[in-house]
Amino acid sequence: MRWAGSREDLDEFLPMQAPPSVDAFVQRDLVALLVEAGGVISMRGWAAFRRPVVELRDPAAWLEFVGTCRTRSPLHH
Repeated sequence: MRWAGSREDLDEFLPMQAPPSVDAFVQRDLVALLVEAGGVISMRGWAAFRRPVVELRDPAAWLEFVGTCRTRSPLHH
């Protein structure tokens, strides 16, 4: 996850279902992976430490994806 300014260009991103107070977007090339892995955005933590997190029903799919992307920049995924 990363924070984006409201003026930042979001053309390469699609909206993702998230808790009511969070606007979330996912890169187009990660949509299929998140669907396969059962990705959802949840709120975790207490009070001031509450934050959005991406949870995966099948984390193995994410690990396989990361393993195949070693030649790519880690800042892109």
